[in-house]
Amino acid sequence: MSKYYVHIASGFALIGAVLTVLLTFHHYDLNFQSSLIDVVCGEKSTGCNEVNRSELSEVGGLPLAIWGLFMYLFLLISLIGYMFSRIPFLIQLAFIMASFGVLIDIYLLVVMLVSLEVFCQMCFLTYIATISIAIFLYLHMKQNEMNYTPKLKESLEKSVPFVVYFAIASIAVLAVGGMVDLMAKNSVQSTASDTGSPEYHLEQAQKGFFNLYQNAPVAYLDNSRSPQKGSLDGVITITKFADFLCGHCAIAANDLKSILNRYPKDVKIVYRHYPLDINCNPGLSRQIHAGSCELAYASQCASEQNRFWDMHDEIFSRQQEFTQGVSPADIDQLARSSSLNMSRFNSCMKSDKTKSVIAADIEEAGRLNISGTPTIYFNGKLIKQSLAYKFFDEMIMIEAKAKRGNH
Repeated sequence: MSKYYVHIASGFALIGAVLTVLLTFHHYDLNFQSSLIDVVCGEKSTGCNEVNRSELSEVGGLPLAIWGLFMYLFLLISLIGYMFSRIPFLIQLAFIMASFGVLIDIYLLVVMLVSLEVFCQMCFLTYIATISIAIFLYLHMKQNEMNYTPKLKESLEKSVPFVVYFAIASIAVLAVGGMVDLMAKNSVQSTASDTGSPEYHLEQAQKGFFNLYQNAPVAYLDNSRSPQKGSLDGVITITKFADFLCGHCAIAANDLKSILNRYPKDVKIVYRHYPLDINCNPGLSRQIHAGSCELAYASQCASEQNRFWDMHDEIFSRQQEFTQGVSPADIDQLARSSSLNMSRFNSCMKSDKTKSVIAADIEEAGRLNISGTPTIYFNGKLIKQSLAYKFFDEMIMIEAKAKRGNH
């Protein structure tokens, strides 16, 4: 089998080239139709879509897939040239190129899993192709006791045709890669021009969000003891895990208030506590927002007197003030501003029951692997807020249709 190592490596280079061509078309059009993409990524292609729409999917103004295509084509011409000429430099160059590609692929895999928190099956297949090329070339070179360091000077002295071949082949690779990129762009522009570019892109974004929302996993949330407002029969329940001293939580509070004003008959909002304060949150390794535990207790005691949302709004309106520290006098003033019965409030603040309610929210957040705030669920589905707010009409339409179907 050893004599076929180079042929096998060439086959993987061809597979990699085909995959990167498909990924290039998919990069420019997330709805690009390909049976191979559907089989590998699934018909919804959510992981592949997320990777291809991220800012990290381009380098130097070109899709990463095009750079991958350049590499596989260069590998192909090097290996084909080696099979006909047996010039060691060609396979040595191919091995170094493939090894470098493996390092790049490891980096991209880490970025995909850690930063983007998604998995693109099609991308992973290209990583398999690259590492396979490197392995089979290594085996061939070891079998033939070849030096792993290319010696270009000797190759040039021995074969002038090699120089001509490599120069022409390199130009061909750049031309083919450029043509693939241009064809992929023109394919999208042609489709967009048929429907009108802005409308087309909006339609594709809506379809993408529809698929993402429909297929998102649903988490079980026990909201039975939590403060709620909005429509009891709403088709969308928005559950927010938040910290009263979190700046983004204050912004989210204003966004949710706007949504509730726009959709009073369709939306219910639930507040869940996740104070980033080590005094009540055992899941933290360091102090982040000192005083947020006391604010959570105070708001829970306000909830006992049906005044949670009054205190909620008051705390967020004075958030900047509380970041300097939360004193007993601040808590007392908050209670009075919310028109609470102070005797009941003070007793509540000392109660273990109050602390247990906050602890239960923190415990559930731990079960859900929540580590930051705000974390927002839409009917139990964890969706990026920017997407959910942009396509809220679609979410209501989806849920209303589902609710009618269940009755």
